[in-house]
Amino acid sequence: MLSNLMSKTSPLSLTELEALQLERAKASLTAQEKLAQLLHPIFWAHWRTETTEGVLGRVGKMPWGGGFLGTADVCDQGPLLREAQQRQKIPMLVSGDHECGCRATRAPQCGRPMNFGAIEPIEEAEELLYRASVNVAQQARALGCHWNFAPVVDISMNWDSPIVNHRAYGDNVERICSLSQTYIRAFQENGMAATAKHFPGDGVDTRDQHIIVTHNTLPFDQWQATYGRTFGAAIDAGVMSIMTGWIALEGRSQCDPRTGLLLPATMDRAIQIDLLREQMGFEGVIITDAFGMGGLDSVYTNEDDLVIGALQGGADMLLFISSSVDSTVEVIEQALNDGRLDETQINASVDRILSMKAKLGLLSDKPSLPDEAAFDQFVNEPAAIELPHEVAERSLTLVRDWKNRYPLKAPTGSKILLIDLPADEPKPFDLNVGEDRDNTQPIYLLASELESDGYEVTCVNGTDVVPGDTSAYEAVIYLTQACPRAKGGTIRLSADCHGRINWPAIKNGQAAYFVSFGNPYAIREIGIIDNYVCAYSRQPNMVEAYAKALLGKIPFMGTCPVDLMLR
Repeated sequence: MLSNLMSKTSPLSLTELEALQLERAKASLTAQEKLAQLLHPIFWAHWRTETTEGVLGRVGKMPWGGGFLGTADVCDQGPLLREAQQRQKIPMLVSGDHECGCRATRAPQCGRPMNFGAIEPIEEAEELLYRASVNVAQQARALGCHWNFAPVVDISMNWDSPIVNHRAYGDNVERICSLSQTYIRAFQENGMAATAKHFPGDGVDTRDQHIIVTHNTLPFDQWQATYGRTFGAAIDAGVMSIMTGWIALEGRSQCDPRTGLLLPATMDRAIQIDLLREQMGFEGVIITDAFGMGGLDSVYTNEDDLVIGALQGGADMLLFISSSVDSTVEVIEQALNDGRLDETQINASVDRILSMKAKLGLLSDKPSLPDEAAFDQFVNEPAAIELPHEVAERSLTLVRDWKNRYPLKAPTGSKILLIDLPADEPKPFDLNVGEDRDNTQPIYLLASELESDGYEVTCVNGTDVVPGDTSAYEAVIYLTQACPRAKGGTIRLSADCHGRINWPAIKNGQAAYFVSFGNPYAIREIGIIDNYVCAYSRQPNMVEAYAKALLGKIPFMGTCPVDLMLR
């Protein structure tokens, strides 16, 4: 029952000193400046070409509540961020998506959540996840971030979901609860607020909330036993914030009286207040998913109406408004004056946001600022460098090997053909930040690993022509890197993938290998193959681990954390 999931203490309970800092901060802000705390604009995209004055001029002069830092370079953006923070009356919460490693150049990447879901036993998965998350939290904090938009506590429930997939720990509810609690603890013990997302839960619909309002269609009792438990576990762990999605929960969401369509959670009091706050007992900050996502366009076309609708629906903070902070504050102020917004509710939201700042030390005399030297220290620590390789090797999963193809039987010096199997819209996925686009694709990384062991490798990628005759090759390795991406709409393999596979050669006994560096469910679209490996991620550490396993240097140790439905 939901009542059993209620948090024992508020995640924003303050010490006496923090409470004093909170009162001092509130007293220093004007009424309009307090309203500006509700806004979390995106500012990172401008920082590579603009001055601090240009950024502030574009976003607004008021002391905004926070701002989002995308893939960053601490040397380039640290000084600008430091200057912007020092100009704010109240330091802003700087956020980032650090789901699988610190989003920064030179920061080691630790694998996807599903990599940790594939590690057995669960106690060792938790220990590795905790150590890796501590490293990421330290790196992100040194980068100038205080707020992580993770963990994803969604469930990979529908194999055809274009957005969840390997971003989830798997499809086992208990495992997701345990790993997400570990992740939250690691970050919040190291000065970073964590965020459970995307309430009320993605991974059921086959559509993408970046494009349209999607639906969690589970009957409520099933929702309670699944998503209610994963988000409840995050609340029990003291998660400081929860992100609501452009997702409706059928049977609980209200209808928009103008359209008759179900409201997304971001706009719905039935979800954000009645369910999340009152029934589940969450007392932290509720932040919407990004404004500008396609899911909201089916509800409102005017951002001013979106702002008011989200606040009426119970959100505390609005992510990625496109209008300036100053003009948006005027919209909120007008809605308060004409009674569309409740002043008591808005004041409570401001209190929660400032309380989170107090918990993270932003209201102290020496708030955390970017620290290039500390960042260099954290990314170069032996543990930070070694852990991604350990995670990769522990999670790499041999799903099937009916003909004992592993390890590779081809002698050194043999010719090997690598063929990429693209998704419906082939494009670079999830590139390792700061690296050359082509050289970070798995097909080229794997080629490099095999060449270093003395093999002669040919790659077929993108629009390259697949050889009609593959008899000259001792082995053919088919790989895919298809994985979730915003507004992709699908991660299904493309229609021509079967044409890229030399089925006659396989039937005649040619050694063929199949590996997914992304979507584990790709096997469902390849057909009857005698071997299949899940690597879950296209990060270089996963490619290196696969090369080692292929050559017999390490064993396969992972267990697939989702049901591939291969019956």
